[in-house]
Amino acid sequence: MSKGSGDLTLISVYIGNHLGAVTNILKNRCCYFYAEYGIMLYTKDIIRAIWDAQGYGNLAVWDDGTTQIVEPGQVPVKDGLPPRAVFKPLPLVGGFPLLDYALYDKGLQDQIEAVVQSAGGAIERE
Repeated sequence: MSKGSGDLTLISVYIGNHLGAVTNILKNRCCYFYAEYGIMLYTKDIIRAIWDAQGYGNLAVWDDGTTQIVEPGQVPVKDGLPPRAVFKPLPLVGGFPLLDYALYDKGLQDQIEAVVQSAGGAIERE
């Protein structure tokens, strides 16, 4: 899979025997996520958590807003459910010199929201 142009063309991959878990991988390999049922998440909270996860691994985000840093390739489960999204921090926020630049970057906000919405989740821009 080559690095794409940032479009949200998705490739579906089934994981294990979990019938409801479908991983969708973005062409640009910044994020992958699971399609399940959703509640509200907040864009800036996710960006802050992604910023803090830089250098430690990927960031898994569940519908209740909880996050967990996970090793690349890991599929974490919380209360029997996979995360709504797993983000790769460096491709998303590594180019910003300060957190505030990332928090208020419309393109980054749009990308985070598109990933969550494509996975069937609800997200709100603060």
